[in-house]
Amino acid sequence: SVSASVDFKRIAERTPGFSGAQLENVLNEAAILSVRRSKKIISIDIIDEAIDRVVGGPAKKSRQYTINDKDTVSYHEAGHALVGIKLDAASKVQKVTIIPRGNAGGYTIMTPKEETMFQSKENLYATITGYLGGRASEEIMFGKQKVTTGAYDDLEKATNMARHMVTEYGMSSLGLVQFESVGKNKYEAK
Repeated sequence: SVSASVDFKRIAERTPGFSGAQLENVLNEAAILSVRRSKKIISIDIIDEAIDRVVGGPAKKSRQYTINDKDTVSYHEAGHALVGIKLDAASKVQKVTIIPRGNAGGYTIMTPKEETMFQSKENLYATITGYLGGRASEEIMFGKQKVTTGAYDDLEKATNMARHMVTEYGMSSLGLVQFESVGKNKYEAK
């Protein structure tokens, strides 16, 4: 059974946009973790770990980190979190960890402060800034010549978002123009 102290609102905040199947996976994973740990009650810690497993895979405890790697990942993730805390339009920081999962050395989970159908230009800029916060932190702490490849995924996401803003959403100095249209033949008459 699930502990009475589990705050389901907190779980909902950590899982925006999850489908029913994904939520089912989280609870199944939590049940499995409880059995493995010989616990009769599913606690919030177990549910948090289950969410992390569904989102990023199991923790890679066998991956060896050097002290330099830990410092780099720590400052990188702190950069993301700092942007999330300081920018009003940024998403809410839910969790910061340097425990590696999947291909990530660590990660910062940021979720929307409220679920909306649309994103404002301000929100999109804040999201891009959040993606770049890790690289900026590395540069400030270690210098321009010592930044790492750790921002690879962040740069890809920021670039894609900026591209969409310019080519699809008309959110640039080029004006209210759509240069690309998702799912439509670019050459058909309108």
